[in-house]
Amino acid sequence: MKIFDTSSLIAILTEAKCSQVFENCLTQNYSLSIPTTVYNELRCNKVTFEKFRDYEKHFKILDVEEDILYRFLRRYPNLHRGEAGVICIALEKKKNNEKYICIVDDGGARKFCEQKEINLSGLIGFLTWQKKTNYLDKKDCKIIYSRLLNSAFRINKDILCELIK
Repeated sequence: MKIFDTSSLIAILTEAKCSQVFENCLTQNYSLSIPTTVYNELRCNKVTFEKFRDYEKHFKILDVEEDILYRFLRRYPNLHRGEAGVICIALEKKKNNEKYICIVDDGGARKFCEQKEINLSGLIGFLTWQKKTNYLDKKDCKIIYSRLLNSAFRINKDILCELIK
């Protein structure tokens, strides 16, 4: 199961325009999911939400218990609701020994995940994994690299270069 945060979906759908990565995951029998908190954040971004609607049927939208989310956000106020929802879902999956990986890029969320040993990948790690499994070819990676490099999406150029190595 791949659990996506809002920023990763925006980057994939709007900035990099590489929605084929969802189809690649499905081909490999991975389920795609987002917490309700991410879904609600997407709804606030009309451009991305319209693009997401084409793939929504492939995503499981997972409920996050509001009281758990509330307690989590009180303890970690630097995280957004979307990131917090991803982490709450991941903590539940981890507790139940289920397979999952979170696709998050925010520094605070990544730090929390690393401290709690939550399985995670950033957007570039996720795309590089698809390149290594031959679901993205060199041409695709160059196009994605160029689009992300020239987008408003903030990403370390050294990390971004992993796509074209």
